Amino acid sequence: MLPQKNRIPFSQKSQDDKFKNCDQEIYDICIVGGGINGAGSAFESLRSGCKTLLVEKSDFASGTSSKSSRLVHGGLRYLEQFEFKLVFEALKERTYLLKKIPHLVKPIEFVLPLYKGDRVSAFKLRAGLFLYDLFCGFRAPHFHQRVSVSKLFQFFPKLKRRNSLGGFLYSDAMMEDDRIVVDLARRSHELGGDIFSYTEVLEAEQKNDVLEVTLKRGSEIKKIKTQHLISALGPWTDIFMSQLDSTWVPRLKPTKGVHVFFKTQAFQMKKALVMGADNQKRILFVIPRNEGILVGTTDTHFSDSPDSVKSEAADVDYILKVLKDYFPDIDLSSPSWVSTYAGVRPLVSDGASSESKISRNHVIESHLNNQVTVIMGGKYTTYRVMCQEAVSKALKNMGLSSKEKISDTFTPHFGEFDNSVIPSDHPVLSQSDLKQLFQRRGDEAHTILTEFKGQGLWEYEAQFAIEYEAVKSLKDFYLRRTPLFDQQHLCDQASIENMGRLFQSKLGWSDNQLQAEVESLMAAVQEQKEILSV
Repeated sequence: MLPQKNRIPFSQKSQDDKFKNCDQEIYDICIVGGGINGAGSAFESLRSGCKTLLVEKSDFASGTSSKSSRLVHGGLRYLEQFEFKLVFEALKERTYLLKKIPHLVKPIEFVLPLYKGDRVSAFKLRAGLFLYDLFCGFRAPHFHQRVSVSKLFQFFPKLKRRNSLGGFLYSDAMMEDDRIVVDLARRSHELGGDIFSYTEVLEAEQKNDVLEVTLKRGSEIKKIKTQHLISALGPWTDIFMSQLDSTWVPRLKPTKGVHVFFKTQAFQMKKALVMGADNQKRILFVIPRNEGILVGTTDTHFSDSPDSVKSEAADVDYILKVLKDYFPDIDLSSPSWVSTYAGVRPLVSDGASSESKISRNHVIESHLNNQVTVIMGGKYTTYRVMCQEAVSKALKNMGLSSKEKISDTFTPHFGEFDNSVIPSDHPVLSQSDLKQLFQRRGDEAHTILTEFKGQGLWEYEAQFAIEYEAVKSLKDFYLRRTPLFDQQHLCDQASIENMGRLFQSKLGWSDNQLQAEVESLMAAVQEQKEILSV
């Protein structure tokens, strides 16, 4: 068994204890936003020796950072838009993340099918895929290759056959987007940062050479002082900065992305698939994961508050129509649809003619006499680059030296993992549950097995999430720490009530609180059913 590491609790209680005295500190950097850029910036700030505070009004990764296609990729379609630097940067990060957090980022193979009359020719696709391999230094898990017609239908027996020309196979990676954020937040806490979820910024104003920020956590209100503030708020950037700076000019052109999860074996897929939509002008992914397939994403303009974004019947219908075109003989009736989610991409307006053509490059700016640094745009895959640049700019504006290179220890990593360390037996968990635990947690699975007791895999996971991942609610656990929400057979009322009682015993909920938590999660399950009953 691997040696155990000393763990520092990262729970709602540990946050409560720290919050009591946060108004006694003067922080070097306060970061607003607990998504991937906020959590990454907190870690980078602490690595640079700064007294650091991070605040998130809800759960970590509850916004855009848990609503992605869950891919770590260069963005093959951006080559057609000549965004070579972006693709090169993203593929470099893909290589790094595959190596450093293999339990959170895993290789996946995609197939691009070809049909007569496609807008993009086989020659152009081959050239693009060659560049894709070249830009990652030919360090992809596998180089691209041509797929014959017969091989294509071995991979996808149910794929449409008419006018098929075969296709291409290439490598990318998939990730646990929300859990990477949580791990970064937790590591920042372990490095001494004050890292708070469910803590809202009520007001921020300049007071001489510092910023005074009013925070609300539960019923408690604190005023803290900070030398510098980093806004890592994604699609909420324009809203927050307009309140903070009267001269702020809105910069974003947000777009809405919707995904649907299918719990069905009807597709019989042996690889992931790339589908063309809108006359091949944009693409949707079909990704096998969690015993089903994830399909998305849409890309439409969104002008409402990011708090209100949700999947609509029209979004689901759009995805179903594209799927039906590629898999005409599969019954796509609603019983096979399990869940759907929607998020808002915080793209920076650049005058592009359509949402899908807006650049995914990031922008980092200084405002309010260089006391505020704003992160806008970008791709999840390149978060390390964005966060290093943001903290570097903040430090320079503060008159402090900064690190010009990303630290090799920037990404959370709890040790190399290998299947040989899985125990051969366990008094409660089956071998399949043990394997899943180690695949999800890497060497931290040993901590879970030795520190906690439970009746099944998810009871072990729940106790760990409460103690070390700052879980506050059943929704946090079901939606952003586990794949349970995508596995609706585990989301029946009896199962949720049983899990709720475990949360009640660990978090001290009253019976009324327990009932409210169960009802809230069941309402979310019911909402999914209504959206998907198109």
